[in-house]
Amino acid sequence: MNCQIFTTFLAVIICSHYAYTQNEDSPALVTEVKICVRSVIEAIKCETLSSELAKMQNPIQSTIRSVSCVEASDSYKCLKMINDGDADIVNLDAGTAYYASINYVSTLFLREKFPMSLQRESPIYSVVVLPKSSNINKLTMLKSKRLCSTGVDDAAGWTLPLSKLVELGILTNTDCNVKVKSAASFFSSMCAPGALTEYHNPFGDNPVSSCEQCGTTGRDWCTYRDMYAGSEGPLLCLKDRVADVGFMRSVDLEYLTTSHHGEAPAYDPNAYKLLCPDGTTTTVTGYDTCNWGEVKPNVLVTSAAKSPETRNEYITFFKELAKAFPPLPDGSSGPGTDSNDTVVAPTATPTTQTFTLFNSDPKYGLNSLFSSAAIDFQTLSSVEDGFNYAGGVEYQKKLDNLLTCPVDYMRFCVVSEYEMRKCENMLLALGVRNLKPVLDCILDNSTQNCMRKIEDGDADVIILDAGDIYEAGKYFDLVPFANENYGDTGNFYYSVAVSRKTESKLTLFNLMAHNSCHGSMRSATGWIYPVLSLIETGQITPGKCDAIKKVGELFRRSCVPGILDDQYNAAGTNPVNLCENCAAGGMDKCQRNTRELYYGDSGAFRCLVENALPPVYKFVYFYSIGVFADGGDIAYVRHMTPRDNTDGRNSDHWARNRRSDDYELLCKNGRRAPLNSWKSCYLAKVPARAVVTAGYKTASEKAIFWNLLNYAQQFYSADSHSYFTMFDSGVDQDDLLFSDSTVRLVEVEPDKQSYTAYLGVTFLKAVNTLNQFDCTSGQATVSASIVTFIFTFICHRLLI
Repeated sequence: MNCQIFTTFLAVIICSHYAYTQNEDSPALVTEVKICVRSVIEAIKCETLSSELAKMQNPIQSTIRSVSCVEASDSYKCLKMINDGDADIVNLDAGTAYYASINYVSTLFLREKFPMSLQRESPIYSVVVLPKSSNINKLTMLKSKRLCSTGVDDAAGWTLPLSKLVELGILTNTDCNVKVKSAASFFSSMCAPGALTEYHNPFGDNPVSSCEQCGTTGRDWCTYRDMYAGSEGPLLCLKDRVADVGFMRSVDLEYLTTSHHGEAPAYDPNAYKLLCPDGTTTTVTGYDTCNWGEVKPNVLVTSAAKSPETRNEYITFFKELAKAFPPLPDGSSGPGTDSNDTVVAPTATPTTQTFTLFNSDPKYGLNSLFSSAAIDFQTLSSVEDGFNYAGGVEYQKKLDNLLTCPVDYMRFCVVSEYEMRKCENMLLALGVRNLKPVLDCILDNSTQNCMRKIEDGDADVIILDAGDIYEAGKYFDLVPFANENYGDTGNFYYSVAVSRKTESKLTLFNLMAHNSCHGSMRSATGWIYPVLSLIETGQITPGKCDAIKKVGELFRRSCVPGILDDQYNAAGTNPVNLCENCAAGGMDKCQRNTRELYYGDSGAFRCLVENALPPVYKFVYFYSIGVFADGGDIAYVRHMTPRDNTDGRNSDHWARNRRSDDYELLCKNGRRAPLNSWKSCYLAKVPARAVVTAGYKTASEKAIFWNLLNYAQQFYSADSHSYFTMFDSGVDQDDLLFSDSTVRLVEVEPDKQSYTAYLGVTFLKAVNTLNQFDCTSGQATVSASIVTFIFTFICHRLLI
């Protein structure tokens, strides 16, 4: 009995679900279509269409009975509304349809159809229009002229003519990822509708000159609602003498300069001429041989999530509309046609013949909702997308021309396998966005070797701590061009000393025989300011070049990653106990990179944390990872480090369940303070970590590198991307490439792009003071120079 009840219950559920899904996909439920409109005029025409449809005596042969009009500021907002389900349909230029296929799950189902010419449908071209009086007779004369475009990213009114100018070497790209800037640097001023919108101006730094010639004031200025935007805009610009050249479609130029319904043309065809790609000119009717490329007709786009039945209903509905409201005959257009161009009569009778779907001017303006010169719609393949429709690979090449980058690669030098892995993930993430120049990742075994690679031209950038920026600038002529910003402190951080609260008697004045944790050798927080603090408090009194020895005598055990590396230990006399507290095993122990578990500021704090483990647990824990270390009593870190690794902010096993109130800061006056008192209890203020490149790089090259990083953080600085985040190193690693506490990267001002100007007088004074006692600065360069000299001398002797 129970089995029968269960079977019956299951059958009811299955049948109900089947009925629901059948109703959901049934075309009979598609009774309304929401058309997205982008201007007041389009909204008025759309509402008129809705009204005329409601008044029809004989309903058209479609389940769709009504039209609703939803308004957006531009085509891109329409696409988002369609993606979100707030709209169904939008009519797009082929270039914007390409964008839709790349960025949205969209599909094309109908294209506009135009009258026949020479036994085939009249093709549409991109044309460049000049006033008849213009003296431009070669393409180079376009430089510094005023341009009016139909809109940024329009195939005919933007992409094709500008791409051709790049191909011909007339226009040079100045920005690898923002097409507007290159055009703005070529023309003196423009009306390029959309140039200042969010999509085309993500950082808000497109030049105002890109919109200077636009005519509408207020919020519609330089948008797709501007009086000089759209299909008629370029010709109106020329007529009003606010532009010297216009980019537009041939079909619109012909329509505007041709008589309709016995009325004079809207624009005198004898007042304009076409500029050809070879620099010659011809009449406005000569576009068959004087054009900048063929473009596809506008298309109707909907969401690819719509069922095939729904899309088919849309096709039926709009083709029926074309029959119900045919173009008014004026000798160039007539009743609707089927897909074979057979003339067909309307299947429904509208209450008025004054409304037409296509040639809507003068009441609604040119190309309102649909192209004025169109006569019907033609069905597209069910698998047609914007990429292939616009021209596929060939159109992609034209778009690539607009973003051709003067610099092919930005080679990022990294010093560990973990950094290499993150760099490669970043490479893939930027590739998805087609950002240029292409990121490349180069692995070396030390920061100094990366500096040398950049100096020699074998790498381009690396991100460095303030201490390394000093070395890179003084000995390798590297310069900073972008730096980390930490939000609350901006472009600097505080160097602090941290201890456990239980070590209540420990201060900066009684560190003898204790264990210490340092981020790395010669780093600002890990070495420079800690050693200066030891000198200032009188705990060490170093002589010339023996500061390292004195530090080794003061502390019982330490972890100073890199202290035994050749570049800091040329004589091989640095105390071994300064590495004994490091936790990595084998050759990784005490390395100046992330292979050492206690490397960096988070590593130094981990060194302090793990010293607090109970002896038995500590033995088991370190045995499980194959090493043993005592940990530390004091850690020298950045002020953000304790905060970022306590109170549940770090999920790594060593940081779990760590409480911030278990630790305190050690102040320069001998007192102790809570962790949040870093503004008054610190060792020094330190300039932020910065991205450096070779000093011989031009300002343009540095700007290109910065723009790539800026675009990268625009897309990947937040934690919303599961596959890559710029300022997050994942589990069990910290500060890979960029500091995890970075809020954003900022560009270094040109007058600060030297190591001395960037680091400032205070930091340079600190380093110079330390250099009197710690003679490791520049040691790597000197050692390399000696090796090079010996090698050259031997080779010379052998050749003799």
